Amino acid sequence: MKMHFIKKRVFLISCLAVVVLGLGAFAWGVWKTSSNKKEFETLAQRCKSVDSLSNQIIPENVLEQMKKNAELANNDKKIVLTLAKETTSRILLSKNVFPQPRGENIRVFYREFGDRYVSFLETLLAEVNAGDKPSEVEENKTRQEYEQNVKDDAGGGADVGLLGRGGGQTQVENLLGNFRRERANSIGLYANFYSFCAYDYWRNWNSGDKNTMLEDSWYTQVAAWIQEDVILSIKEVNGQSQAVPTSPVKRLIEIAFNGKEAKSETTAAAAAAQGTAAGNVLPDYVLRTVSGSSGSSSGGGGATLTGTITEPWTGQASNNLIDVVQFRVAVVIDSAYIQDFMSALQSKKFSLDPETGQMRNLRDQITILQMHMAPLDLDAEMQEGYYYGSGAISLLRLVCEYYFFKSGYQDWMPEPVKGLFEESSKAKTNISD
Repeated sequence: MKMHFIKKRVFLISCLAVVVLGLGAFAWGVWKTSSNKKEFETLAQRCKSVDSLSNQIIPENVLEQMKKNAELANNDKKIVLTLAKETTSRILLSKNVFPQPRGENIRVFYREFGDRYVSFLETLLAEVNAGDKPSEVEENKTRQEYEQNVKDDAGGGADVGLLGRGGGQTQVENLLGNFRRERANSIGLYANFYSFCAYDYWRNWNSGDKNTMLEDSWYTQVAAWIQEDVILSIKEVNGQSQAVPTSPVKRLIEIAFNGKEAKSETTAAAAAAQGTAAGNVLPDYVLRTVSGSSGSSSGGGGATLTGTITEPWTGQASNNLIDVVQFRVAVVIDSAYIQDFMSALQSKKFSLDPETGQMRNLRDQITILQMHMAPLDLDAEMQEGYYYGSGAISLLRLVCEYYFFKSGYQDWMPEPVKGLFEESSKAKTNISD
């Protein structure tokens, strides 16, 4: 009976089985399609990522150029540091003194140093054909010669009181005026040894304790380098002029490193008196103007600079890379050339190697911080013995800063000075060699 039932419905059962298998196949197909879609999306995402990475990969030739650029940048850094070092690797007045003298009789070395500084100043003055106004002795001699000539013309009679009579006095003043003009036309610049700090100090030098002498000689060396650049600037502006009346810079009053300010600039005579050796014989003339930082001020205004003549608008201060020194320059100058002189001070300079004659120590280390200009009374100047010629003549006072790279002279710097400079440079920047 059962078999008959099955046989009778075998076709129906077969169809039902096919339907079930079809539904199963359909369900598996749907599931597989969904799974394949996910795998495809994953694969597509991976392909997209690969494409993106391929776009970010630096081509070999570009990578090679980047390496070359990095090498060039590193070489540039080395060149800059080398050039910076060379700007400060200047010629020393005496290698027997730095970093400290060797031997028993070191006084001889300091005496030699002082003599070389004086010789150095003589060379600087010769480069600009510098000379002084007629001295009081020379002018008195001129007066006496005039008196004697008048007496001889009068037959050698008694004293006629020449200087007490108006006519004689006028003749003497005219004679002295001509004498002063002749002197001005025979030199290119009014300047003497007392225009430079330390001259009188070393001329009258006797002795001192070890640390004092090391400091004094080093500060003199630093001053000499700065003085040289100021004279080179004057030489550049004055050009081929060999006479004061035709020289743009007519007189060098001082190159000073102390912090004393001029009290009055109403007359050239008063200004000149403040620029004489009286203010420049201190042995600490440079140390006073080494610009360092004392940290935060009590008023909460931030770091304050110490040892300066004026607050620098540059913000420059000694640190672990450089030493900054402030100094003052005072000159009598043709007013039309003030900008030229200021530009010359801040222009590039160089030294010639005495052995090879090649240019070296290319440098540009002066920045002007402050300027003051005042007109001059030429008649009052003439009475003081100076003749500048005609035109608008001014007294120009500048405060400047000069920076030295430590790497250029640290091997020569005496230990006592290093300690003082480091004390002045406590607030160092993060610049490294």
